[in-house]
Amino acid sequence: MEVIVQKMNKVYIEKRRTLGLYHIVHQSDCPIIPNNSDCVEMNSSPEIDATITTLKKKYDELEKCQVCFNKEE
Repeated sequence: MEVIVQKMNKVYIEKRRTLGLYHIVHQSDCPIIPNNSDCVEMNSSPEIDATITTLKKKYDELEKCQVCFNKEE
């Protein structure tokens, strides 16, 4: 039997909007994530796009961090 382990980073959303426009979504291992008091920890699933889709129901404008999400691709 093969066991598949998926890495699940926690997802954080910046409380303040960047440039007053949108909240940035970071993964827990992001090198540029702001101080914890400036972010809200959110539940995450192995599929990050599903997590973001769910979060968009609560936060109207979200953008993925260009640093921590680009290193996966």
